[in-house]
Amino acid sequence: MNDLVFLEPDKIGAEPFTTSDVIAEFTGNNYRSVQRIIEKQIDALKTFGQVRFEITPVAKV
Repeated sequence: MNDLVFLEPDKIGAEPFTTSDVIAEFTGNNYRSVQRIIEKQIDALKTFGQVRFEITPVAKV
């Protein structure tokens, strides 16, 4: 994965977006740590636009 921000293909007026997986990879952080930060800062993040969550399984280590 080489892109930090994506656009939905073939959608007029598509808004740029990224995922917590990508944020974790590009910042060198653990995915779960990024998820916790997002959950804690959700109100502040909403000032930048819509925030959606997908339910993903937590990897067991």
